[in-house]
Amino acid sequence: MERGEMGHFTDVYGCIFGRGDCAEANAAAIAALPEHDTWPYVTRDMFAVPKMDYSYHDQLIPFARLYNGVERVWELWLSKFEAVLRTLYWDEVHVHLLTEHWGHYHYL
Repeated sequence: MERGEMGHFTDVYGCIFGRGDCAEANAAAIAALPEHDTWPYVTRDMFAVPKMDYSYHDQLIPFARLYNGVERVWELWLSKFEAVLRTLYWDEVHVHLLTEHWGHYHYL
């Protein structure tokens, strides 16, 4: 299937700048996320929690998922994502929403 066929693709990606002293707690919170979720999906497999052995002082948690038109329910997705953030220790978060029809948005 090419981009744009049968719906339209929406890329959601970004990173969470976690506190290094809370890296283990953050990793545990991500691991506790569900494997399956209701639409719009926010599940543990969209997050990549690196081992702190290779990090500087803080923790960088990248995330990404490809959706079909999640911008139609963006407020619901954002509330689910913010619920995840409430379980983490972080300093800054960047979320990029790249849509075929509405353009590119950067949330900080």
